[in-house]
Amino acid sequence: MYMNKINKLLVCTKCVQNQLRFVKTVSVHEKLFTNLLGMKEEEAHKYVKNHRLTEIDSNRLYETIKFFNNKPLDIKEVLKHPNVFRFGVKHTWDQIHMYLQECGIHEVALDILLDVRKIRASSISKLKEIELIDQELKVAENLIKYLKPLPSNFDVSDLLDDELTLGHIHKNIVQRFISYRLEASPEKIEKLFRTHLHIHNKSLTFLCENINIALELGYSKTRLMNNGYILQTNPLNTREVLNALPTLAQCDMRAQMKMYPKLIGISLQNFLRTYELLRKCGIADEHISKNMNIFSLSTKTIQNRINNIKKVPEMRLLMKNPKMLDMIIHYHKAINRLDLLQKVKLKCTSLSVIVSDVFDEYVKEGKDVNRKRELMKLIRSMVKDDDIIEERFMKHPFFLNVPFVEIEKTYLYLRAHSFLNKQIAVAMPILLYPKEKVKEALQTIYNDERIKYAQVKNSQVLNTALYFLERDHHFTGNGIWRSVEPDDES
Repeated sequence: MYMNKINKLLVCTKCVQNQLRFVKTVSVHEKLFTNLLGMKEEEAHKYVKNHRLTEIDSNRLYETIKFFNNKPLDIKEVLKHPNVFRFGVKHTWDQIHMYLQECGIHEVALDILLDVRKIRASSISKLKEIELIDQELKVAENLIKYLKPLPSNFDVSDLLDDELTLGHIHKNIVQRFISYRLEASPEKIEKLFRTHLHIHNKSLTFLCENINIALELGYSKTRLMNNGYILQTNPLNTREVLNALPTLAQCDMRAQMKMYPKLIGISLQNFLRTYELLRKCGIADEHISKNMNIFSLSTKTIQNRINNIKKVPEMRLLMKNPKMLDMIIHYHKAINRLDLLQKVKLKCTSLSVIVSDVFDEYVKEGKDVNRKRELMKLIRSMVKDDDIIEERFMKHPFFLNVPFVEIEKTYLYLRAHSFLNKQIAVAMPILLYPKEKVKEALQTIYNDERIKYAQVKNSQVLNTALYFLERDHHFTGNGIWRSVEPDDES
């Protein structure tokens, strides 16, 4: 009887656990399918899991689902092609849809969207044969209607042959229009298309809008050619940002887009999510405004880099340093430089060195020292004291020679043993000494019968510890080293 009850209880418990496990794993991605497409929870769960759609950014997935949901397409047919959710965002499908319509394909069904590459490679006669394009339509003449401004005497007579492919006609019109609009030579056009492979596949409406936006922002035609990726960005994103977000981190977005070309085409959601992340990390507008190119990275990339940086002890302590944004932007270079410092046994790590042009010179000189400003900011963030910190620290001859990680270890040890910040501040140089040595010095004080410890203030205890730490080194400051050469102590 008793065992039967236990077994029943275990079965019930397992059922509840299975239900809870399903509830816990309902992701944002699954909710998009249930809320937007009316799928059942279990059905959405299987669909998302089987096709690994959780790997896709949820905002991108939302935009894609929204696009297909708003078109006269059979959603059941769309769901048979899970790759459509991986291919791109709503605006990517928008651009393909618009491209096909500009070419004269008015009824853009799902199979046509999915076969866009084959359609580009097909001849006009073939597309007319399968009735995608009207028999009487002159594709080239139809395409130039979307050019704004339309050049006078824009000759496309050589592109009217129906044996030409759709892609060939479109590419030639794009090349000629860019050459006219940006006054570019054939050599520059060739280089542009060689560098930015997808420009010739862009909707003419999108292309013209991208050029107009860049010129409005103050780009010269030459600079626009030199930053050709602007031509293949999404103008809908740019317009939305300029209208909804005229300023960010107290910066004029128009001015920032002119300064940093890669900000053009970034979605509004990415700007807002990244800004929220940076503020949560304690990075002030003052510092963000000096590194607005941070927004050219995806929010996920920034989050991953921040997480990785926090795993590096030397970097974790400098998370609120103004230079940390440079570290995030130039992450791979910074990490490689940090590895090099460790290999050459330079333990003092300074962001102002790692992310600057003086790095090579710093390594060659072999000066293992901190930057004074960064050191003082770190100490103030710990003990919450005023400018007296600098004065007290500078009394020690080697105050710039101790790695930040070692300073933190000693500080945390003292705090864990009931020493208050104000007491540590009075004996500030003690933070420069290795935790093990400080521990040993304090133990010496506690065990010395001549010192009535109970009657001595903690600040006096720390100053006494400093005395013991330096006594054997003749008060030269050499007590901070873990090992000292004989000549240094003489």
